[in-house]
Amino acid sequence: MANTQLHKPARVERAWDRLEKAVSRLDAALAARDGAGPDPETERALEEARDENVRLRETADDLSRRLDGAIARLRTVLEA
Repeated sequence: MANTQLHKPARVERAWDRLEKAVSRLDAALAARDGAGPDPETERALEEARDENVRLRETADDLSRRLDGAIARLRTVLEA
């Protein structure tokens, strides 16, 4: 068990180093992008995703209403 305890700090240190490197890469990517402005293709894809999200929400709401109606009818039949 003591051997396991000795490995934990090294694992934590390696994880911490990987995290710091990842944050550094993200900072560099953000700095490089600051002057670039939004990518038109990314903006278009985002707009398409938002449109699809609206359609899916509408479909889910409609389905929910229909299921609620079916459940209400089943309860009425079962209670009779």
